[in-house]
Amino acid sequence: MDEFEQLYRENAPLVYGYLLRLTGDPGEAEELLQETFVRALTRLDGFRGDCRLSSWLCQIGKNLYLDARRRQSRQLPLEGAVADAAAEDPALLRQEEREAAEAILRQVERLTEPRRTVFALHALQGLSLAEISRRFRRSESWARVLYYRAKRRLIAAMKEDGLDGF
Repeated sequence: MDEFEQLYRENAPLVYGYLLRLTGDPGEAEELLQETFVRALTRLDGFRGDCRLSSWLCQIGKNLYLDARRRQSRQLPLEGAVADAAAEDPALLRQEEREAAEAILRQVERLTEPRRTVFALHALQGLSLAEISRRFRRSESWARVLYYRAKRRLIAAMKEDGLDGF
């Protein structure tokens, strides 16, 4: 048995228990557990030994959990606005929603590469900017700058189209 497998066997139950208490969902806790050990494997050389290894792993899991919550919170306000509008007039909302989505997609298509891809990967597919930067083999700040420039461009274009409420 290799060292990493031993590390997993010794620490997985404790880390899983912690993540289960954090999430309240066994499936999500299991998913986070796997992501935690993948991240730990790639960053094991960064473990300084200032704390127990299990504490370090729990911190990685907690950070992954918080990242997932931040991604979800970015999507919730729009969903809430859509639900409120649907309660008022469902037929009107569907038409407005379709028109707004089409206008936004037209604006996304007008973005130049690689801004378009970075924006789509982060905003639409939920990939982190760190993951995007690894895929492009560039720095995370490069991905962050491209994403925020694309976002700023889209917001300006949506205001010009009269879609600043979305």
